[in-house]
Amino acid sequence: MTNSAAHPSAQNTDSVIQKLDALMDKANRGFELRDSAPTPEILTDLHEFSAVNRADEVYGLLVRRDSAVLAGSLSRTVLESALSSKWMGSPSGSAAALESTLASDRESLHEFISKSDLSVPNIDRWCNPIPTDRLASAHAGPGLPNFQIDLARRVPVTVEAVTELPAPVANLLGMCGHLNYASTWTSVSRESGNIGATATAPMAALFAQVAGTAVASVRGLDSDSTVTDLIDACQVDHKLDISGLTTPRKSVENLVARPPATNSPYSDAGRPTRLVNSLLREATASAQPLVDLYTCAPSLAEIESREINLTSALPFYTTLELLRVVVNSLRDGSSPYLLVSASRLLFEHGARIAWQTHRLSVEEIENRYIAVMDDATYRKKSMIDQLTNRGVAPEISERLFYPLGRGDYAVDNMRTPNGTKRPSLASPAEQLRALDIGFAEPGWVELAYKLLSNGVHATPLGMLHTIGGYYDGTPASDWLSPEMTALALDTACLGAALAMYGIVPILQHQHGLSDQAEWTRELIGLSKRVHNACLPIHFLG
Repeated sequence: MTNSAAHPSAQNTDSVIQKLDALMDKANRGFELRDSAPTPEILTDLHEFSAVNRADEVYGLLVRRDSAVLAGSLSRTVLESALSSKWMGSPSGSAAALESTLASDRESLHEFISKSDLSVPNIDRWCNPIPTDRLASAHAGPGLPNFQIDLARRVPVTVEAVTELPAPVANLLGMCGHLNYASTWTSVSRESGNIGATATAPMAALFAQVAGTAVASVRGLDSDSTVTDLIDACQVDHKLDISGLTTPRKSVENLVARPPATNSPYSDAGRPTRLVNSLLREATASAQPLVDLYTCAPSLAEIESREINLTSALPFYTTLELLRVVVNSLRDGSSPYLLVSASRLLFEHGARIAWQTHRLSVEEIENRYIAVMDDATYRKKSMIDQLTNRGVAPEISERLFYPLGRGDYAVDNMRTPNGTKRPSLASPAEQLRALDIGFAEPGWVELAYKLLSNGVHATPLGMLHTIGGYYDGTPASDWLSPEMTALALDTACLGAALAMYGIVPILQHQHGLSDQAEWTRELIGLSKRVHNACLPIHFLG
């Protein structure tokens, strides 16, 4: 592998980053949260504020050459915010939908806890983490449509109008948000050995263009010259262009509002106590032995003179990279969205690896491996088919999704013969439910995922958690509520440990590494200590 710093694609990535920086500078100008604004306007301000924060984090990830899948995931959620802004400004929508969605978020949380028979004594803090009663109640009315699924099919006109990219790109970003194996290939190229982390040049350009154009749309900068400059720079690398393509038909105006909540719970929990803040400091400190242990992670450096098996190496390096981002985000004052998004990726990743490897027969392990890899192969092929059907030249799609060429890697070919039923791949919810890790209330993992998802997708309730400390005058880096911070730390540590527990034995077998059984067992033990330290803050599990 060559040094990426000397490669032309790396030089253009630097240009892409500079153009995104210029756009973000304008997006950040003249904006502040208004303390005295009425409820609907507070939520509108927050909607813009969170979109700018997430786009800023995409920029930061690209600058630092950090996690590609995380950059893709965050770009997707900025696009979701742009689409919801477009809907609220359309004849079908209303800005009041943000407040109505907050009521629905709270109702949904109460219903899930009741249905799951979980004990969550701090439910009021989860429903209203800010220390003011101004958002303790929310008017129940028509809410935002679901912008988290199937955007390329449901609203292709608006996706392309916002991003200037073919609508199926939204599905690629969706894969990043759930960290399936296909999405980890966004960090694989011949120019760089930093697999599991740095985005390839075409993918970095895609992420930058989506995040930049989407935040420009939210901030009313669609026609600004910085947007045009960014798109021009990005197209040099990804080669995608919608000019000359026929216009699809469906837009956000065709979406129907979410039905009103039948009950809008009142939540006024007040400020977190000094005890909670003290417990959070202790919980963060409890993760340090685990972080130290990861410095002893097995290394593939000694075998880098020959081929690395990417079926195990990619999930391994992706796990290490995401955990590194989580640890750094707790130290360097990153926005709340970086911590929450990386933690949910690790949590889902750990659940999938556990489903694929823990306490199974050899036959079951083989079938689940086939299910995971055939799903990844199918997704890559499906993405190319979608782009081809949208008029994208096959060679452009091939460069995006097969950066090392075809035929030599496990993900390139289906294992199940045509006409034969593939082994079934469990959904993320099923994989989470299947976790058997000895907690008092096993159902807490699904609730944890639901709460993290509110933060990841910047729902109105999720946005409140990202400004939990705003009214207390704390630095912006500490605005994330104690409850969400503890949950993110807990699930990141647990997800990473579960992933390593399943991946490392495979690495040993494939690459002839020394036995790591004691190391992985210690990871699980230390992650449970972190959970116990976080439990008195988030009260889940």
